[in-house]
Amino acid sequence: FQSSDGERFGVKKPKGVLLTGVPGCGKSLTAKTIAKILDCPLLGFDLGKITTSLYGETEENMHRALSIATGMSPCVLWIDEFEKMFASASSNGGAQTHEVSQRINAIFLKWMEERKEAVFVVATSNDLSGIKAEYQRTGRWDGTYFFDLPSQNERKAILESLLKSKPDVNQIESSLSEDEISKLIIATQGWAGSDIAALIKESRNMRFNLWCDSDPDNRTSEPILLYTDVEATFNSGKITPMKKKDSRRLNRIRREGESYTSASEYTDDDVPVPIEDEEPNFSFVEQLLEMGKRG
Repeated sequence: FQSSDGERFGVKKPKGVLLTGVPGCGKSLTAKTIAKILDCPLLGFDLGKITTSLYGETEENMHRALSIATGMSPCVLWIDEFEKMFASASSNGGAQTHEVSQRINAIFLKWMEERKEAVFVVATSNDLSGIKAEYQRTGRWDGTYFFDLPSQNERKAILESLLKSKPDVNQIESSLSEDEISKLIIATQGWAGSDIAALIKESRNMRFNLWCDSDPDNRTSEPILLYTDVEATFNSGKITPMKKKDSRRLNRIRREGESYTSASEYTDDDVPVPIEDEEPNFSFVEQLLEMGKRG
């Protein structure tokens, strides 16, 4: 990425990757990790901060933002919620909005095609279905990767990372055994990584509150996270995974993701999360009739 020798052999610098998939499954974390691996600054691109109502100013801001990125090369340019920034231009916002959208899209496409500086673009998106085909075509990106719900082995790695003692981080230590972690791995099937992280965080908060309320003479010198804390938090319903919030949208994202390269490398002993069957798409009237039948 930062070498100039490749040009002598016709090897061009990598341009970037498109990361799509289920919300809360590591896309943003991967963008940050890429910058760390490449040992480069990470620049966040927010289209909302360059858009104005003045004619021509939005396009000028777009040129300026991309010039800053090329001027800071080598760097990683992270475009979060890519589907909102560069979705197919529509006329829903009026003719002027439509024209501005088309112009900034053209500016970005041209920059992606012609830049020679070491700017690695990481675009993260929950849904690529509304993005124009020219933004995704081969050659503009080095790959498009799909982030699915964490498999059994991935949930194990996530839990072990969250529960592991970190000397440089102030946190409540865990006393969970391997058997207890195995129970959580099974219980959290279909949960996103962010859901699991929220579960452990809320469990630590619960343990801290219990520790504060306990008798100072009979408590440990420091609070220690127990399996019962995690179990109580899990059963309390405070953490609601996406599969319960919007299973229909989750299944649609996962089915569309089957056409992209998986970001996961599954081993023979791993168990990916199966995609649930789609529920019938009843109309509102049909649902009322069904409810009437059930009393």
